[in-house]
Order: sequence, then structure tokens, then C-alpha cells
Amino acid sequence: MVVVVGGLLAFVSTSLKPIQEDNVRNEKKQLILKAIGSEETKSITREDAGEQFKKYVVERLILDYEGNIIEGTQVD
Repeated sequence: MVVVVGGLLAFVSTSLKPIQEDNVRNEKKQLILKAIGSEETKSITREDAGEQFKKYVVERLILDYEGNIIEGTQVD
């Protein structure tokens, strides 16, 4: 019985992994959009975050502690 339930849980966990990763990605995008602070971005749902992220975030880059762009991190 334990082996069957354990196998079933492992199967469900493996099959849901891509959905969980998409959900985490959309949550990060939603939080970034909420940080913008406009009234339009505050009400964006997690499901809409991926589409709206493309609309509001047109360029991404990573800065070092002095504010300089780290080469190779800029994405359009």
C-alpha cells in the first residue's frame, strides 16, 4: 500500500512540475509589475502577468553595486 501511494505521489509531483514552474515565473513577473506602482499594474493577476510583463518591461539588465551594467546581461 505504501509503495503504491508513494509511486502515485511521485508521478503526480513529476507531472505537475512544469505547471508549478510556470506559476512561480508568473508570480515573479506579477511582483515586478506591482513594484512599478501604477494603478494599472497593481491589479494584474498572476494569469495575466506573463502577457502584461511584455507590455511594461521592454528592457532588462543587471547592475553591479556601483550601478554599472554587467556585460552580457542586457535583454531586449
